[in-house]
Amino acid sequence: MMLHAEYNVRMRKKRILLGVTVALSLLLAACDGDSRIFEEAAEIESLDLVGLAVVPPANSDTALVINRDEQLQLGLAGISSSGLTFNLSSNGRRWSTSDSSIISISENGLVTGQNNGSATVSVSVSNIVSAQFGLTVNDASLISINSIEGQDNLERCVPGEYFATGLFDDQSVRVLTEAGFSLQLNSTATLESTDQNTAIINATTAGAVTLSASFGNVQPLERQLTVLDTLQSLSVTPNPVSLDVNDTIDFTATGAYLSADGSVTTRDITNQIIWFVDESGGGEASVDSIDDDVPGRLDAEEEGTVSLQAFCGADVTNVGQSVNVSIDEEDDEDDL
Repeated sequence: MMLHAEYNVRMRKKRILLGVTVALSLLLAACDGDSRIFEEAAEIESLDLVGLAVVPPANSDTALVINRDEQLQLGLAGISSSGLTFNLSSNGRRWSTSDSSIISISENGLVTGQNNGSATVSVSVSNIVSAQFGLTVNDASLISINSIEGQDNLERCVPGEYFATGLFDDQSVRVLTEAGFSLQLNSTATLESTDQNTAIINATTAGAVTLSASFGNVQPLERQLTVLDTLQSLSVTPNPVSLDVNDTIDFTATGAYLSADGSVTTRDITNQIIWFVDESGGGEASVDSIDDDVPGRLDAEEEGTVSLQAFCGADVTNVGQSVNVSIDEEDDEDDL
């Protein structure tokens, strides 16, 4: 109990000190006309922010080594007084480097290697400053693509993440932040890159998929993956649905997958499936699908009935689900 009380006292003192610091910053900002200070003070207050951490690219090594002129994007995480960690935008921040002749960094956290050596970077939000994050520039040439890392097996409409590593002539093995990824031309899977070094594969048909990683003029590396036929069923909620014209609703798709031990597990696959609307019932509606902003979001447009269709893959014979949506004219009395 005594330790808990002492901890609470320390946290109260820390918050008081932080409040005084922010207040002084606001006063200085008012004199200098820097509106960013006001915005950051509001951000600190709303998020209960007490700490910051620099976030390296996904799959990066603990000790980051890059070449001259190579760029990588750093992220930013916030830490609340309760110890929770959450993502913050890295854009428009006060990023700094200990040696700009070795590492330069933009206000959006984009690092560029300048010359061989080691340096640190940090970022501040108002008067909260992150710990120093170390990077090394060691200009070396890629000898070969060493591996494509990630799971051996995929499940239909469950994304898998992959990245490539390379062997350099200084004998270091590094994550290739600028590798290119591709699938064979007749693949039933789709591929997207979410950051500098991660490829996301969404496979829709059971079978084999070949992923290729390339980098400059170095020989590409291929890896064959297996797409398991474990998707048993797909359910969409809510079901059925009644809407007024101009109403909007978000649907959720859940896949049931058969595990090796015979049990069934469920996964939310709303963002990985094909959504479309059958308007043969006389109504009109539109729905966001896999490449749109909010997959599964339906907008009711004209009175009647429509059938919302959801499938894992474009072939309607694949596992799928239909939802009847009844659309009525808006009731003006509801607005009175």
